[in-house]
Amino acid sequence: MATLVGIPLLDAGVARHYTWTPFAASGDVGEAINVFRHTRVTVQLQGNDYTGGLVVIAEGSLLEEAPTAAADFFPLTNGVGDAVSFTADGGMLVAEDVKWIRLRATAGSGGASANGYILAVV
Repeated sequence: MATLVGIPLLDAGVARHYTWTPFAASGDVGEAINVFRHTRVTVQLQGNDYTGGLVVIAEGSLLEEAPTAAADFFPLTNGVGDAVSFTADGGMLVAEDVKWIRLRATAGSGGASANGYILAVV
């Protein structure tokens, strides 16, 4: 299990674009990114290896301060109610408005290598 630091690709007030790299196994978790006041959030997973059954989900939180415990987060869904969850390359729009967002690997035995991205815009 590794905590992946959110790396800003763009942080310009009206848009926040971050990456976490690489998700490799169950328990890898991206640092929570504050997307308060950003009402449209899209998540993408892109990798070159999904060895070991890697599954990565998006989670959100409405807590005032940066959440730290797993119980501080809830699973996010897309516009039709499906979980924002990836087993291969893909992207999804997040339906819920949240203050904090992160990606977390819920399955995988290691050896995978996939980067997570978010783009949050006002």
